[in-house]
Amino acid sequence: MMALELIEFMHTYHDKNVGKKILKIFLPYYCEFALRLCDFEKDPLHLIPQLSRLQPYVKYNKFQKLAIYYPRIYSLIRPYIPYYKAITNIERTIRKKLKNRKHRKKL
Repeated sequence: MMALELIEFMHTYHDKNVGKKILKIFLPYYCEFALRLCDFEKDPLHLIPQLSRLQPYVKYNKFQKLAIYYPRIYSLIRPYIPYYKAITNIERTIRKKLKNRKHRKKL
């Protein structure tokens, strides 16, 4: 909510150059913290659908996109996300080890 208000304030700030620089430098970092709303189970203020307005300033991951644009589907698959991430990390570790093994054989 504060990120959205900061964006509105910077667009109406009297010095446009300073406002644009702040939006470009500071806002992406600030918006990353705003996207952590997707990690909470409940959204009583219904802020998650409003996070789509932050799109020009941040890069969403696939789960954040799902939470923002399809909140009902996200609420169904949310319990399975940690398992998906764990399996993905295991797969990446195995691929790195296999790649290192192939690289060592070539030497």
